[in-house]
Order: sequence, then C-alpha cells, then structure tokens
Amino acid sequence: YFFPDFVINKKIILECTAWRGETKAYKLKEKIEFLKENYKVYVVIQKNLYTYYKILDSYLIKGIEDFVPIAQTFLICKK
Repeated sequence: YFFPDFVINKKIILECTAWRGETKAYKLKEKIEFLKENYKVYVVIQKNLYTYYKILDSYLIKGIEDFVPIAQTFLICKK
C-alpha cells in the first residue's frame, strides 16, 4: 500500500521530502512507477537536495519558485 502525502482532485499526487540520501529517491521511484498509471505525480524537494533526487528529475519540483507554475495547472486538472 502507498500513502501519498497529498492527493489533489483525485488526479495529482504530491510527495514531499527533505531526506538526504539517494535511498529515499530510489524508494520514491518505485512508488512513482506504480502510481503514474493513474495519477500525475510530483515530488517536492528543497533545491539543495537535488543531487540526491536527480534520478526523479522529470517529477521534481525544486523549491517554491518551481511550485507556483505547476500549482496553477491544478485548477485545469479539476475539470
């Protein structure tokens, strides 16, 4: 079973993490592989953690600056 951090409009999953180390990134990658069939998945991290999570690059939101434009699309997904 997976318990996402946030589910938006039953279509988007946000995972938020501040763990240091690649182990967490690989666990998230497994989780994303399963969930991406039914959801758009994003992983929110602090910019300074990018080196640990770069294997998830296409799913990453690196800091608040990256989050704002993506968050605006959440309203579109509601339709």
